[in-house]
Amino acid sequence: MKHLTPIVPAACIACRSRHLKCNGVKPSSSPTSITMESPTTPHHTNTDITCQPIATTSHYLPAYYHYIHPAHPFLPPSPTLHMLLSMRQLPHLLAAIAYLSSFHTQPSHTALLLAEAIHQLSSPLCPHDGYAVQANLLIAIGLDGSGELKRALAFFNQAVDIALEIGMNDERFAEKNGGGNRVVEESWRRTWWECVVLDGMVAGVHQASSVRLERVGEGVGLPCEEANYISGDIPPPNSLEEFNEGDLSDGDTTTFSSFAYRIAAISNLVRILAIPKPIFPDDPLITKTDAYLVNWSLHLPSTKRILIEDGRVDEMIFQAHMITYASTILLHRPHAHLDTAPAHTITSCAPHQPTRGGPTYNIHAAKVVQAASAIASLIALPVPLTLHTHFFTCVVTLGAIIDLSRWARLEGAERSEDIRQQIRLYTGALKTIASVWPSAQKAQGQVRGAAHEIFTSRKLVSREREFWGGLLDEEILGLVCEDGDYGAGLLEGREEWDRESLAG
Repeated sequence: MKHLTPIVPAACIACRSRHLKCNGVKPSSSPTSITMESPTTPHHTNTDITCQPIATTSHYLPAYYHYIHPAHPFLPPSPTLHMLLSMRQLPHLLAAIAYLSSFHTQPSHTALLLAEAIHQLSSPLCPHDGYAVQANLLIAIGLDGSGELKRALAFFNQAVDIALEIGMNDERFAEKNGGGNRVVEESWRRTWWECVVLDGMVAGVHQASSVRLERVGEGVGLPCEEANYISGDIPPPNSLEEFNEGDLSDGDTTTFSSFAYRIAAISNLVRILAIPKPIFPDDPLITKTDAYLVNWSLHLPSTKRILIEDGRVDEMIFQAHMITYASTILLHRPHAHLDTAPAHTITSCAPHQPTRGGPTYNIHAAKVVQAASAIASLIALPVPLTLHTHFFTCVVTLGAIIDLSRWARLEGAERSEDIRQQIRLYTGALKTIASVWPSAQKAQGQVRGAAHEIFTSRKLVSREREFWGGLLDEEILGLVCEDGDYGAGLLEGREEWDRESLAG
């Protein structure tokens, strides 16, 4: 069986807590062997300290299922995972769970827990299997939420590499590796589809990587509803082909899960990312791609339009809407005649995409403005923002860029105030999310900075208008003309003309 290639070697938790060097099996007792030396250098010692995975004696599992699992539900439900842990050791998965949970529970331990998770994945005893895929995905999510985009992409790519290597994209993989347990089989299907979703999400919001899994593994069964997954009542999986043809099948009453609509939303995003650049605004490909987005919304069942039921948010359908709104902006923004220069400093999620302003408010502008407003409506839902996926940070930032661009060129106090309040909604949301995810803190600072620049500029223009509007014609002439005599001459000439007019 093949084993993982270490991305970053690390000492065991016992040694790191004492700033010692070790080989990951037995720690060093020498205080001079600090971790700045090679952590993989063999070192033998008579110490009795043992290297224990930190997650085995912690409270991180319950925290994971409360804070993380609803937004990325690919691990088995808690009872099933506990059953699996009673049958086999999964230190790499437990360490990754502890790391991701710590963002919500013990952020001061996050760096140490990350090192532990990497150490466990780097162990020669860690096999290439589905649990390694899951552990790498969890670490990638945490690093992305920390703003460490390159490291996150490395772990995500490793997860995809292992998934493809072991055949997780094969529709028979789940049944072959589920041990006759339908919940475990469902977990393997969900793990594959989570790879697909994150592949498109990362490429879309960061604009720094290519999509790897387009049209790969489409035969894998679609995930079931979350309630079925939690209860263990797993129905036979629907296929992606059934989903795509469902609206055209006569009398078909098949219902699909929220996770399935999330997958469909990602498929639409991937279509947008595949559009060649540059492209003209009237290219039929834009209209064709936009039709996918519109049809996704038009054919959404009424049960999937309600994001909150019984005080709880359907996180999968929330993300499906979130992805669709972001996709609309990415498709239409280049042709929307909205000058994005006022938001050029906002680069925390993706590089600045310069677009020129235009004299008209076209259909593309209407589309992106509508999508930005829809993103703002997601923020306003009465649920904790920190329970959403951290990728919501970049979608909020995308909406902010649109409204900042509008605000910078908008005239009229009333409409300006409406947009300003919406921008405050973005910054408030980012501030809240930043209490958990460091990436949101950087985004908040950049959005606030751009908003401050626009506000200051608009205030200066407003004061200048008030100043000039309050002056008499004679005062304006006197201020504009640098030569005072020239201005006086104009006034004298006007007085003479007035006398002649009256005399006439």
